[in-house]
Amino acid sequence: MAWGFDAPNFANGAAYADLDNDGDLDLVVNNVNQEAFLYRNRSQELLKNHFLTLQLKGNGQNTFAVGSKVFVHQGAQILNCQLMPTRGFQSSVDYKMVFGLGQNAAVDSVVVIWHDLKKTVLKNPPTDTILLISRENATGIVTSKLADFQLHKQALLEEIASPFAAHREDDFVDFYQEGLAYRKVSRKAHEVQPST
Repeated sequence: MAWGFDAPNFANGAAYADLDNDGDLDLVVNNVNQEAFLYRNRSQELLKNHFLTLQLKGNGQNTFAVGSKVFVHQGAQILNCQLMPTRGFQSSVDYKMVFGLGQNAAVDSVVVIWHDLKKTVLKNPPTDTILLISRENATGIVTSKLADFQLHKQALLEEIASPFAAHREDDFVDFYQEGLAYRKVSRKAHEVQPST
């Protein structure tokens, strides 16, 4: 109640996004047979914390850069997030990535590992703002065993010939045994049964 969630409703979905670009996430609740609720997050104006918002621009068919990872370095602390906007059935959140920095406004660097394993590094980026980072400007590439594995798309398993013969379904017909049965019990219920 103290947070303002006191209106009765019947909801079937919710999404969060920084709708007013102030560095905190606002909430939209989708109601059934009723207008949607919009809850404004006032923590930024109350606490005066710092933030960094990143908006990634991908390439090719992945224009939103889904799957990319971001690492924000603040001294010994590393904040990270992967861009995966889907939330349940036909639900999504905003593609912008919001990092709360607390009272510390300084960011040493931002490292973006793009969906195709290219890399972008920003040194001492400005905070309390939205940074648009484009995949076209990526200059590095991730080098690790995992990256090499993903880059060359090596198969996890090796296909070998099997000494076993493939299963062949018998042509048993239930109606020969149980003439009054309304369907074949030995088959799945959703399969179309031939008429006798």
